[in-house]
Amino acid sequence: MGIVFRQSVKSSIVIFFGAFLGAVSNLIYPYVLSQTELGFFTNIIYWSALLQVFMLFGMGSVLAVFNQKYSEDDERRKVLVTTGMLVTFLSTILFSIAYFFSKEYIIAQYQPVDQPLVREYFYWTPLLILLMSFGTLFEMYLLSHTKTAIAAFSREVLIRAVNLALIGLLVVEILDFKQFIISSIFVYVLPAAVLMYVSSKTKGFGLSLKWSVFDKKEYREILQFGWYHLLLGVSLNVMGYLDTLMLATLDKDGMETVAPYRIAVFIISVAVIPYRAMSTSSMATINKAYIDDDRTLLKDLFQRAGTNILLVSAAVFLLIICNLDNAIAVLPRGYEAVKPVVMVLILGRLLDILTGVNSEVINLSKYYKFNFFLSVFLIILLFATNKVLIPIWGIYGAAWSATITLALFNLAKTAFLWNKMDLHPINRNNSKILFAFVFTGIVGYSLPVMVGLNGNIVLQHLVDTIIRSIIILVVYLLFLIWLKPSEDLKKYLASIKETKRLF
Repeated sequence: MGIVFRQSVKSSIVIFFGAFLGAVSNLIYPYVLSQTELGFFTNIIYWSALLQVFMLFGMGSVLAVFNQKYSEDDERRKVLVTTGMLVTFLSTILFSIAYFFSKEYIIAQYQPVDQPLVREYFYWTPLLILLMSFGTLFEMYLLSHTKTAIAAFSREVLIRAVNLALIGLLVVEILDFKQFIISSIFVYVLPAAVLMYVSSKTKGFGLSLKWSVFDKKEYREILQFGWYHLLLGVSLNVMGYLDTLMLATLDKDGMETVAPYRIAVFIISVAVIPYRAMSTSSMATINKAYIDDDRTLLKDLFQRAGTNILLVSAAVFLLIICNLDNAIAVLPRGYEAVKPVVMVLILGRLLDILTGVNSEVINLSKYYKFNFFLSVFLIILLFATNKVLIPIWGIYGAAWSATITLALFNLAKTAFLWNKMDLHPINRNNSKILFAFVFTGIVGYSLPVMVGLNGNIVLQHLVDTIIRSIIILVVYLLFLIWLKPSEDLKKYLASIKETKRLF
């Protein structure tokens, strides 16, 4: 677990830097783009991120898991890579044909005021989907080599750094809105190229058309595994994007409502950075323990991964909750709904993090089909609650729909995993972390607002955020040192003291 913890630290640092770039971008967007323009930009990115999962047809998960079953010089590794690339390309072509024939029907789903924007950029979506798909494919391949930091860099830092540059060109009017949208699509060439290049340097990478290296039984296993993980990936992505996408069509203000919801969703995405980084880094070791049928090690890794994720995630949640007022204060008028929406969404994410790496373990086990069937049920529930709540409560209806669905999803997975594999996230160490979380939160909220009446308001809120965050982190760290909830954290801090290096 030590290498996993260090790899998680690397990934978290990279992702947090990417989140910083994203925060700067999301702070600038509302001042540069109208709410309708920002809503449309969000809509095309989210739709592409959702649809690219279909194009992969589960091959990303196949590469991440099956690579570890074969030695580095096994020809089957190369055949899997080749298959993944061909499937992704051909499925995108087939999707594009159906998409183009459905043009008028798709455009008609949006509010009349938004339809001209959707029509103007309609034909660019398949290209964005293809670029995203290839980036994801090679990112998943690198997971089997525990190279999560470079994947995180390409996804989180590279894209956002270039997007930030594009925003700058938009501000100085070198680019207009149309050129900005098209340039933002071509940005996704960069991560796909970087990840493909890094993948090509790993041992065992290559292309091969020797389809005969797999027998019929192996092909059935791969097809079944890929099919269910396609459906599962679709289900999870639908749950992640459906509320935002349905806002654009069901809310009376259309794309305009998506803009503040996007900011709230971004803030929540920052909160789950440690979960994403650490669960991804844990995947290879957990998968190895499962393949070796080492139940004792599997249970230990599950418990420790959950504790470490909660430990780091709690710190990020504290910083977000205690600094929300500062974030809202620097946004323009029209974004007041961001704070209550974040507070609603954060409830579901807290429960998600408390339940640990339940999805990851189920996906790697023989019970992986359960996640799919559960996801299908919850997508139906999410769609139904959005359909009812958005017309009534608008942006808040979408937030409550997402939170309720996510909470039920994680409670069901936890119960299933506890029953089938005797794995659960409940332990004394997690209780210690929650204790530190609650009391540090009280301290953070008790701090006076360090913003005066005169001077640059943005700078004052920035200073307040920095000072408040430092105090919160120091108090939280002191609690952790006192309570000692994680052996991995203890060893990690000791290694820093000895080597003078973060990793």
